[in-house]
Amino acid sequence: PAGNQFLNRAMAGAARRPSPDAHRHAAAAGEGGARDEGQQQQDSRADILRRRKQKLRKDIRAKIKSAYPPSGSARLEAQSNAVFARLFDMPAYRSAASIGFFLSMPSGEIQTRD
Repeated sequence: PAGNQFLNRAMAGAARRPSPDAHRHAAAAGEGGARDEGQQQQDSRADILRRRKQKLRKDIRAKIKSAYPPSGSARLEAQSNAVFARLFDMPAYRSAASIGFFLSMPSGEIQTRD
């Protein structure tokens, strides 16, 4: 019985609490106009921010892509060869007992796979 009292109180409290969508229902009925206007302003600001972010991401991707030569290009091959020529001439490389190495990504990095 004590459990039933708790359940009854909880149900009564839930009936008094507005639903999460209550402001939408009120707006549909013509109530809460100021809240709707504020919500619309928030939504439009969010849309503007979303569009700006998308444009910024697109611009950054284009800049990164233009800064790095594509794999297989003569420029990337020349850069890779220059890096390895300098590496192989370094005294530290020549005297090393072992070296660590990372394989390059498929594009945009000096090629370490040949």
